[in-house]
Amino acid sequence: MILEKKHGKTFELEELPVKASIGQNLENRTKNYPNVLISTKDGLKCLWPQEIIYAKAMGSYTTIYLVNGKQYTSSKKLKEVENALASPNFFRIHHSHFINLYHLEVIRNQQTNLVLLSDGTELEISKRKKGAFFAIFNRL
Repeated sequence: MILEKKHGKTFELEELPVKASIGQNLENRTKNYPNVLISTKDGLKCLWPQEIIYAKAMGSYTTIYLVNGKQYTSSKKLKEVENALASPNFFRIHHSHFINLYHLEVIRNQQTNLVLLSDGTELEISKRKKGAFFAIFNRL
């Protein structure tokens, strides 16, 4: 309990843990705003992780494909973009691309190692990533 005097009167103030309240305020604010910044030729683009369908490497550049059909090319390598997202919802299925698992619609079959994404894109799962990819799913 903290007592504060103002204008000759004493008021009782509630004591709040400062770190918890600051952290909670920051957490509440960031829930409502995009939390991924992608460096593009036009500047920094703010993105929601859930609007990213997949990203594809093109040498030292990465193209990010979004739900709304837009795509942005960043001068960052795919690994850097992957690290910036740092979410279990994304999975690197190949040296050249990673996908947002929320946009995974169909796994064609284990022989062809193809996935179909929500925008109709088909991508190949590399032989090296195949085991780890299938391990994240529970089969019925």
